[in-house]
Amino acid sequence: MPGISTNQKEQFKMKKLRPIFRLSFVCTCLLMFASTARAQGIIRFVASYGNDDNPCTRTAPCRSLQAGVIATPVGPELQVIDSAGYGPNVTITKSITISAEGVQATIAKVSGAGIMMVLPI
Repeated sequence: MPGISTNQKEQFKMKKLRPIFRLSFVCTCLLMFASTARAQGIIRFVASYGNDDNPCTRTAPCRSLQAGVIATPVGPELQVIDSAGYGPNVTITKSITISAEGVQATIAKVSGAGIMMVLPI
């Protein structure tokens, strides 16, 4: 471009690239937040100090396995945070993973089945 200084050429190039950088930044932020939100929504938690009115998140766990099973969507995991008794019974009606790594989670039932699985065909 004749008659344009080098500084003006650089400014013109930067003006063209600015929207691309902005779009890249926004897309990166959206992907980071979306993956964080999705990861938080997958795992549910139960703990001895939990409350069944809680959403069963890590910071607000449920108390019983039954409440945790109900709060856990199909496919993900329900994790037991600490050793305790987690109810007299639990009915599992969907495909989930219940894990209690390094802790003891018990279901204390005086008679009959403490764990019942009713899965769709």
